[in-house]
Formats: sequence, C-alpha cells, structure tokens
Amino acid sequence: MQSNTLKQASYVALGAGVGAMALSALTFLAGRKDDGGSPRHTGQFIGLWVPTLFMLAEMLDRIAVEDDSFLGVPVERPKRDAQGLRSAAEQLMGRVR
Repeated sequence: MQSNTLKQASYVALGAGVGAMALSALTFLAGRKDDGGSPRHTGQFIGLWVPTLFMLAEMLDRIAVEDDSFLGVPVERPKRDAQGLRSAAEQLMGRVR
C-alpha cells in the first residue's frame, strides 16, 4: 500500500475516533434505553471503540512513515547493503585498533 493511501486511512480512522467520541457523549447524555437494558449502555458501547480507532490511526501513521514518506513527502534514507555495512564495520574497526 502506498504511503499517501496509508496517511489518508490514518486521517479517516482519527476522524472516526473523534466522531465516535462525540456520538458516545451525545448518546450517553441523552440516556437512550436499549432493548430491555439499562440506560446509557449504547453510549458506553460506542465509547469503547474510541481508543481502538485512535490506535489504528497511530499504527497506520507509523507504517506510512516507515514507508519512506511523511505527509506525502518522500524521505530519503541511506541504503545499506551488505557491502556498505562491511565497509562501515571496517572503518569502525580501523578506528578501534
């Protein structure tokens, strides 16, 4: 999945979390009764989804950052292959001796 798509999904999950928080508060304060249950359970149930949606947004955001971009802007990372790691290790060993 591309970084821009992950960022957009992260924003959607964040918006859904904020929306669930508002809907939960409104439903809880309205005191709507469930079928045979006690009042306000619907608001509490909706409120249980808020941390899950926020964590999903954070996870997607972190995956997007690791996908070599941040807010849609490409981030260059140094590429280290086996030869590059070997030469870096040899330079470090040369400094130690």
